[in-house]
Amino acid sequence: MPYCTKCGRPLNDGEQCSCTMTQPQYPLGYSYDGQLLPLPPKKKSYTLLFAIGIPVLCAFVLVIALAFAPVSSGIGRLKKQRELTKAAAEMTEAADKALQRISDEGGDIMGVSIITSGNEIVDGFICPFDTDKFREYFSENTKYSDRCYFIFVNDGKTEYLAVSDSWHDNKCPIGTYPSVNKAAMKYSADGSAKKAEKDDDFTDLYIDSVQELYRAN
Repeated sequence: MPYCTKCGRPLNDGEQCSCTMTQPQYPLGYSYDGQLLPLPPKKKSYTLLFAIGIPVLCAFVLVIALAFAPVSSGIGRLKKQRELTKAAAEMTEAADKALQRISDEGGDIMGVSIITSGNEIVDGFICPFDTDKFREYFSENTKYSDRCYFIFVNDGKTEYLAVSDSWHDNKCPIGTYPSVNKAAMKYSADGSAKKAEKDDDFTDLYIDSVQELYRAN
């Protein structure tokens, strides 16, 4: 009796096996003649791996983020501090130009005067010259005139200038002119270097500086 050369099924004389015309459908794991065929490999399951790995990874990322948060905050504050120190130097030049312009127009710029950014705390102390005109000329020479600031003027020259983003937030860095190593300095009538207190806000620095100015005069 002849047999199919592909599937091994017994054939009658002249019979053509159907496996050569269509793909036979065998039960899973068995051939047509009952012999075992290898089962397809099982797919690996990563469910447990993801269930454990993802929370662990998230926790690790959170720990790293919390560890670097103070460092990042410190770097940001230092960068802001340097920016404001640079701003204070630029504003000092702008203030001197404004004073010179007022003097050229016949204004009296001699003596000791205090000028502030106004509104937030006081609108400047009594000055022998027009402080509104000073602010107008001052703003023409600096892009920082919208910040909080106060200026001590002594005989026509800027003796001390401080600038910040807020009068009352002690987390806001302060820039001053003069400064030492780009750190904010208190006003000192004798020229000695006194660093501003870390926890002082801008109003604290202003009051301390005014008291020092009056003690010296």
